[in-house]
Amino acid sequence: MIGGRWMPSPATLSKLLVTSLLGGLALLLVEIRFEHREALGEAWQSWIPLFYCGSMIALGALALARWHRGGRQALLAGFAGAFVIGLLGFWFHSKGHPVSGLLQVLRAWVLRPGDNGGVQAGAPPLLAPLSFVGLGSMGVIACALPDPSTPIQTMRIGVLMRKTTDPSTFEKRKAMNELFNRILGTANRSSAPLLLIRGVTSFVFLLEGILKFVSPDKLGVGRFVKIGIPFPQVVGPFVGVVEIACGLLIVFGLLTRVAAVPLIVDMLVAIATTKVPILIHSGPWDMAHEARLDLAMLASSCVLLAAGAGTHSIDAWLVRRRCQPVTSSSVAAAAKISARA
Repeated sequence: MIGGRWMPSPATLSKLLVTSLLGGLALLLVEIRFEHREALGEAWQSWIPLFYCGSMIALGALALARWHRGGRQALLAGFAGAFVIGLLGFWFHSKGHPVSGLLQVLRAWVLRPGDNGGVQAGAPPLLAPLSFVGLGSMGVIACALPDPSTPIQTMRIGVLMRKTTDPSTFEKRKAMNELFNRILGTANRSSAPLLLIRGVTSFVFLLEGILKFVSPDKLGVGRFVKIGIPFPQVVGPFVGVVEIACGLLIVFGLLTRVAAVPLIVDMLVAIATTKVPILIHSGPWDMAHEARLDLAMLASSCVLLAAGAGTHSIDAWLVRRRCQPVTSSSVAAAAKISARA
């Protein structure tokens, strides 16, 4: 209450913004289901925005109820995924030619009223999928707003910025922080080499994921059919989406260890299905030559799984915002304070 007027707290404001954005996703879900009514039976890609909207609405309901217990971070990752959905939709709507499609949209400003500019009737709107990018941007900002009411531990050992003096609370916080740091924690040293590894790894996987849609016959579904992968029409695009999504997570340093796991599986499957046959038929030297990139990406992903993203990453920022691990001295100090009280 300020000056007789009610002012929402940052957490309440963030929840209101997220709720309104989830309402926008619900409207998009209804609209896209109508617009894609024919395409749903023709192209699997048309299901992607429907699946994303439905998943985000379900995630939002759970995350709002557990806002201070990981819900905000989960929504932050979910809204970040909207960038991938929007860019993929733009790619599909432009039929793999986003630059020419964008120029075609901009040329509408120089056309006379009534001139369709050569656009085929019934063609999907090119820029419509980018609405996900806008919603995702607002969602990321809403979930990243600082919340002064969230208890944050200081960097000094044994000093905790918390009002409670219950030692059991410190023990629970210690266990949660250790799990949090194990997932998002990162090495404090050698951040520049990790940044270089992240850049190269994300570039390769992003490129390979995009090429699976640009050249599906050569590098996507057609290649999976040739290798003998089951359900290639589903597995090929799925692997492409995973490589793009994980590549984006790694380049931003968000959930880097989590993103490294499917990439490691991806490389192990690639080596087993495409390089082991070369080893059997042509020998180790030919296999080593053909597998050099796969082995390098496998090693890079393992390094990121072990060391994390480095200090220049969203993971490190999230860890700094949350807390440092609770030490035994801080628990003992809490016990002494409780005994005196």
